[in-house]
Amino acid sequence: MEELLTKTESVIWIDHHRSAIDKYRDFHWTSRDQAERHTHDIQGIREVGMAGCVLTYEYIKGREMRTPLYIRLIGDKDVFAFEYGDKTRNFCMGLESFGTFPRAPIWSRLSGLHNE
Repeated sequence: MEELLTKTESVIWIDHHRSAIDKYRDFHWTSRDQAERHTHDIQGIREVGMAGCVLTYEYIKGREMRTPLYIRLIGDKDVFAFEYGDKTRNFCMGLESFGTFPRAPIWSRLSGLHNE
């Protein structure tokens, strides 16, 4: 983290891994203007128990926006919560039959759906 921040201070840190969050809990660094900064000065969201895709959506759109169902289902599987039960399992299994690279057509199809 320190090496990254010497290269750029334009860092957005989104994480759900307790080990990484704990590792940098009391992290201090000096910014280019020589001001002392802390972990909480780094933009982003860090929250254990929520998937990275959900946290990323919430960071970009704002936490007051309801996260679309397809992102919640992917996140549900990612953190092994399975709060949606078979809905999560079936959706994620079906999703695997499509190309899911970042610009794959499936993402624009899913984002255009009414999610509930």
